[in-house]
Amino acid sequence: MTDLYEANETIWHQAHFDSLTELPNRVSLAEGGLGRAIARAQDHDEEVALLYVDLDRLKQVNDRMGGHTGGDLVLAELAARLRDTVEPEDLVARQGGGDEFIIVLTGPDVGQRVDSVAEAVVAVVAAPYPMGGQEAYMSCSLGAALYPRDASDGEALLQAADLAMYSAKLAGGNRARRYSAKIGEAAQDRLHLMEDLDDAWSMTSSNCISSRSSNWTAVPWPRSRR
Repeated sequence: MTDLYEANETIWHQAHFDSLTELPNRVSLAEGGLGRAIARAQDHDEEVALLYVDLDRLKQVNDRMGGHTGGDLVLAELAARLRDTVEPEDLVARQGGGDEFIIVLTGPDVGQRVDSVAEAVVAVVAAPYPMGGQEAYMSCSLGAALYPRDASDGEALLQAADLAMYSAKLAGGNRARRYSAKIGEAAQDRLHLMEDLDDAWSMTSSNCISSRSSNWTAVPWPRSRR
């Protein structure tokens, strides 16, 4: 019975924690970490901040350090830095097995400390990583969003922070951005543009295939959905 219990515990741990950094993973975040934070905020009339961290130069680090082994050492060091940057009750998770991390801030003062924590995270990511006589360097793009100010549930909160992160990356990376209505509108504009381009491509392809008398068929630009 003890062996079976230990085996089940091992399986559960592997399913809910990242093997490299020992941080909670995407499954753990989705199954309860973020939901519990939001439920607590509702009970205490507080806010929850979600910081979406995307590393800008991990591939270059892997190349400089001789492959993924060197990159893994940097990621493990980064995980320790992120844990040290936030409060014990905050959550740091690795989003998948790649170069994305999620930080969930909780407590009565979240709205006041989200910007300072975001800037601190950008700084600790950019600090040098001493590795066997060498130094590796990375930076990150960080997006932050607040519940319930920017989103009504966990999924929408994650999406808002992701959009803010993308805005930071478009601005050159190595910076943090808070979600805003302007960022949301810009994302909608990009989506509409992509939909219009898809429609134009589909119409062009269809007309070119059906045309036997011309090498090119003029196709009107589709009318915008807006």
